[in-house]
Amino acid sequence: SCSCLPSHAPCPPFMRLPALPLLLCSPAVLEALPFGIAPEDAAKYAAAVKEGMFECFDNSASIDAGLVNDNFCDCSDGSDEPGTSACAGIQGRRFFCANEGSIPRL
Repeated sequence: SCSCLPSHAPCPPFMRLPALPLLLCSPAVLEALPFGIAPEDAAKYAAAVKEGMFECFDNSASIDAGLVNDNFCDCSDGSDEPGTSACAGIQGRRFFCANEGSIPRL
């Protein structure tokens, strides 16, 4: 269920895990966001989930929050696909990985 979303908002694909909607409604929201989001961008995605709409970072479009990470590049800057390769050809796009539990080797 997507109990923290407005009743008219569809449940985005990344929220279909059982505990995720509860986390997005709590102070732990920054830890529960879709795959590939950099910490500095987390608040933008959290707001989109709660409002049911996502505003592309470059303001090129406003899309349904359910289209974030749907493997189709809806925003001209690729901001709607932080966890997929759908917008990989866009200059400046990057994937964020916290790399928790690993020790980097140089």
